[in-house]
Amino acid sequence: MSRLMVKGTASIDYTADIFRITMILRSSSASSGEAMNEGKDRTEQLLRKMQEELDISPQDLIWEADNTQRQYGDRAEYRFSKHIALEIGAELGAAERVKSLLAELQDVEYNISTELANRGEKEHEVMQAAVADSRQKAELIASALGQKIVGMDEVNFEFTDQSNGMLRCAKACCAGCDSLASKLQTPVVNISKSIDITWIAE
Repeated sequence: MSRLMVKGTASIDYTADIFRITMILRSSSASSGEAMNEGKDRTEQLLRKMQEELDISPQDLIWEADNTQRQYGDRAEYRFSKHIALEIGAELGAAERVKSLLAELQDVEYNISTELANRGEKEHEVMQAAVADSRQKAELIASALGQKIVGMDEVNFEFTDQSNGMLRCAKACCAGCDSLASKLQTPVVNISKSIDITWIAE
């Protein structure tokens, strides 16, 4: 009987099915109150336009952070920022419509990242593929030694919980968006896993 420690690896590309759009609204003024009030007005303007033009209600957006800081320099001022996130299905046409709406506003920054719904299930699928890869390699080595794999003795792997659960996605209408950018391919999200398994061969 012998023991064979074999590393298994797997890497799978999944087409993204979630776009997370993080928006940052900013304002500045000589007083903190004015900066916050101006930021509040810009937030209301954004939420109103989202609801009226894209049928996205405030309940579909996620509040992430508010911040007011005093900036020192030649002229002291207060700067306000609010972070709001929107999760929509990974349709480039819908993302383009949201970007077009943001372009009509003042002092708004945004970032679009890709995510996977049910990521936990996909992590499990990749891990199964890594285990299968380890066993295939172990069987090849055992065969070269005139043995067969009869079981496993020890398993070592690094667990990272990146599951985002069930994401709630707003339905941003992409009708009427005929830009060339909306016809690009949807990006992919890569998941990679590795596992060290000690196999028993006889």
